[in-house]
Amino acid sequence: MTGRALAIQGGLALAGLVVAYTTWQREPERAAAEVVVIDSTKTELGNVHYEDENSVVDVRRKDDGGEKIVWLRIEDKTPVAPPAKPGQPPPPATPKPHPPRELRGEEPAEKFLAQFAPFRSPRAFGVLDAAKIKELGLGDSKKRLTVSARGETREFVIGQPSGLGGETYLRDTKDGRVYLMSRTLASDLQSASHRLVDRRLHTFKIPDFTRVTVKAGGKTRELVVSNGRDQTTYKLASAATPDKPDEMARNWHEKIWRLFPTEILGKGELPPGGEPKVAVRVEYADRGKTIGWIELGKVDAPDQAPLSSSPSPAKPADLYGRTEHTAGWVKLTNDLSTVQEAEKIAAAN
Repeated sequence: MTGRALAIQGGLALAGLVVAYTTWQREPERAAAEVVVIDSTKTELGNVHYEDENSVVDVRRKDDGGEKIVWLRIEDKTPVAPPAKPGQPPPPATPKPHPPRELRGEEPAEKFLAQFAPFRSPRAFGVLDAAKIKELGLGDSKKRLTVSARGETREFVIGQPSGLGGETYLRDTKDGRVYLMSRTLASDLQSASHRLVDRRLHTFKIPDFTRVTVKAGGKTRELVVSNGRDQTTYKLASAATPDKPDEMARNWHEKIWRLFPTEILGKGELPPGGEPKVAVRVEYADRGKTIGWIELGKVDAPDQAPLSSSPSPAKPADLYGRTEHTAGWVKLTNDLSTVQEAEKIAAAN
């Protein structure tokens, strides 16, 4: 092959790389009618605030140990009617008593914020007359979306008319312009206080640790993991006798590992019954380095208003836990046997 042919081939290859690079860097194609409502980047985006009659949700990234984590601030304004006294009319409903909660957001929260960097609308309608504003459900709507980006704050009224295919609209309170809201964003906003919250107890998996330390009832026991690469057939054994698997310890650990939160408490928030007293602590380590932990505690369930004059049954206890990943305490699936069995596991050296 001649030098000229090599040069031509090299030039073609270089041109192909340039085309591939520019294609990769190019912004995704948008629909013909799509418009940018707020032109901001991920780093320029601040707080996204949503409010309706029953809830307030703020979503933003915060520095957490040198890493940017999505956090949610959620306030439940749902009115709750206290129990009525016999022979008296029911008292008026009042908002729920608990304060706003600060919670971690998970991957859906990251995707949620990505919709605002930049914030696009499938279609813009300009400034509409009062009749059209009312028709689109924007006249007396209590729903608000506020976006802080690039040093400014933009507020929008959210409206959803009946009988028009379920579309949702935005009206900029500053200039009166109306936009169509994407269905994905509309759905995310309405379920933000539930769908965006991180409900994981840990971010690591069973193959990530080789040692488990159980502390309960004043006892401590070291367990080692074998066959940890297989999350379904791994085994646990006392550190002193690693070749003798303890099936009871493994079955107990499966309960601990599969605990699921039924209610997420905010950062610094305590259960209604007060601070849980830690009864069990389980630590996970690999090569001498702790990678995570979980603490379990019981709290007496709050008093319930009696429905009759008969004596109230004994109050059950609620199970709470916290881990290296949770923002604070979480209410768990109420299997109190995990606490009772932990003392047996810890004492079985």
